[in-house]
Amino acid sequence: MSDSIESFYPRGITIAPRTVVNPAKLFFQYQASILRIWATNCELAAHMLDRRLETPRSAPEQHREAA
Repeated sequence: MSDSIESFYPRGITIAPRTVVNPAKLFFQYQASILRIWATNCELAAHMLDRRLETPRSAPEQHREAA
């Protein structure tokens, strides 16, 4: 009887971490990809805002002054 318990004990230890680590790894990879997408969108919004602030006047105002 002790042989059967010893044979299951090491095996149970190796199976449990895999069943916990695999979903955790997938979850963290998903979170990292969402964070990358969010960061890219923030950079794009900052770039667009920067371009707007660089343009002091709109095109119709410049045409009125030129005429």
